[in-house]
Amino acid sequence: MSIKSYLKFFLLASVVIISQSCKDDEETPETTLDYFPLDVGNYWVYGEDLNSDQTISDEEKLTNTVIKSDHVLDGNSYSMIETTDNSGNRIDTLYARKQGADYIIYAEDFLQFSADISQAESEVTLLMSDKNVGETWNYNFVLNSIEFDGQLIEGIELDVEVIFEMVEKGISLTTEAGTFDEVIAVEQTINLPFLFDEFESLLPVTRFYFAPEVGIILTETEIVVNEDTGETETSQNELIEYSLN
Repeated sequence: MSIKSYLKFFLLASVVIISQSCKDDEETPETTLDYFPLDVGNYWVYGEDLNSDQTISDEEKLTNTVIKSDHVLDGNSYSMIETTDNSGNRIDTLYARKQGADYIIYAEDFLQFSADISQAESEVTLLMSDKNVGETWNYNFVLNSIEFDGQLIEGIELDVEVIFEMVEKGISLTTEAGTFDEVIAVEQTINLPFLFDEFESLLPVTRFYFAPEVGIILTETEIVVNEDTGETETSQNELIEYSLN
């Protein structure tokens, strides 16, 4: 499993924050902060320093653009978001929708783990903005095949749990695109069945940082690169520029 297979999914995630306050026993109107505006034409440019030279070249940039707002899958309407490289070549397509305080993505090929995810497992709630720090939510699916250490393991049927945890709220964070306030962060870990416990320490831990009215501004993925020493390597994919309608 490569870090890239995780990043392509996580760059496009988003959330809605709902806040409500009272004063003198009178309720004020509910205010919604949009963590991923899905208007057609919106785009975000991300970059990853693959050469570790502290600079991001054009070849290390990806652009995510909302190209459609009413794509129907399994009876639900999604926004279609296309990922392209610096030359305009399409790399991937993501489908996202909002439901209250939750952001949901279509997960037919979630994490590129499963060869056959059932319709009941076709959606992932990537972020629940109404959760407090320390609270979690899960996504469960059946693993039919997995590529590990260059080898494809097939003919299996095991339950896998992906755990999302709200780890920070109200922080400030700076990327090449600017400084953002009221940022929230979600951390994702993966639990494999008992038979695969020995592999769990090698699976990546990914943290996503969401800025209000913008979307994901930074993704950090930590993965073990030396099983014997426990040495880890962290990949960062940051927002470089964006344009919203």
